[in-house]
Amino acid sequence: MKRTFLFLVILLNFLAGYAQEYISDTILVRTDITPDVVSKHYVIRGTREMVIFIYKEKLDTVFYNSVSDYTMERYKHELYLNRLRNKPVSKIGADEVFDYFPLGATFTDVVNRLGNKKVYVTNTGFKVLFYNKFHKKNEVLEFRFEDEKLSSLSRPSTNTLPTNDIQEAFQLLKLRDDLKKILK
Repeated sequence: MKRTFLFLVILLNFLAGYAQEYISDTILVRTDITPDVVSKHYVIRGTREMVIFIYKEKLDTVFYNSVSDYTMERYKHELYLNRLRNKPVSKIGADEVFDYFPLGATFTDVVNRLGNKKVYVTNTGFKVLFYNKFHKKNEVLEFRFEDEKLSSLSRPSTNTLPTNDIQEAFQLLKLRDDLKKILK
C-alpha cells in the first residue's frame, strides 16, 4: 500500500513537471488592433480568459470565468505551435516546417533552429531538405530572407515545361496542341 501511494505521488510530480514544461500558465492567443484601442486576449490555464484593453492613456483588464469558442480555437492552435516548436528540427516533417519557422524570425534564429541540417545556400537564402511522410520522400523547402528576417517559406514545385516564363509556357502549350492537330 505504501509503495503504491509513493509511486502515485512520484508519478503525479513527474506529470505536473511535464505539463508545466510544455503548457504555459498564461498564453497570448490573439491581439486585436483598432484605431482607438488595442486588445490582447490571454487564456489562463485553459479555463479562463483575460482581455487587456490598451487605450492611449490607460489600461483596463477584464477577466472571464470561461473562454469564448473563437478564443478556445486560437488557444488550441497556440498550444499546437508551442509543442511543435519544442521538438528538435530532425523530428519536423515537410508539412510542419511552415508552422515551425515563424515569418519574421531573424536569420540567426532560423540558423540556430536548423541545427546540423544540411543547407544549400542561394542568393536570397537557402534550401533545406525535409522528409514528407505522405509522399514518402524528401522535399526541398526554400527559405528567403529580406533585411536579415525570414520573409517567405516555399516549396518549389517541379516545372515540367522547358521555360520559367509563364507567357512563353502558354504559347508553347498552344503550339504543341496545334502541332498535334496538324499531325493527325
